Amino acid sequence: MDMELRLFKLEQENRAIKAKLKRQKIEHEIRMVKMELEHQKFQTRLVFEKLTMENQRLTTENQRLTTKTQKLTLEIQKLTLENDQLRMEKEANKSEKGFNYFFGGSSSSQNVPSSSHGTHSTNSFNLSSNFSSFGGLEDDRGVMPKNKQWHNHSRGPK
Repeated sequence: MDMELRLFKLEQENRAIKAKLKRQKIEHEIRMVKMELEHQKFQTRLVFEKLTMENQRLTTENQRLTTKTQKLTLEIQKLTLENDQLRMEKEANKSEKGFNYFFGGSSSSQNVPSSSHGTHSTNSFNLSSNFSSFGGLEDDRGVMPKNKQWHNHSRGPK
């Protein structure tokens, strides 16, 4: 019986050792999984910080490009307005030259000879009062606004 008792105790001890080894193995696996999760957590934090920095960089670049686009849009609008103004002045200049050709005079009252003021001479026909009704630059009094005064007919307004 001594042997049976000894065998029984050895089997118990063997089961206890196996249970302890199994528990140790499970604990080791748990530690490994925890370490892997910590590593992934660290890597995720690094990626998040990198993406945050990249997002800030892209946001800054987007703001810079938006500002540049707005400046270019304003420049385009300015140039378009200048182009339209030059086109209108060119058309007005063509119209004035056409009136001079047909009526033999100038649209400016300054070019009318003083001897013909108050007369009915056809050479002194003054177009300045009528020019604005044809899309000209002069007002009803025959005065050209300061910002539309012509410096040189070939170059348009100042």
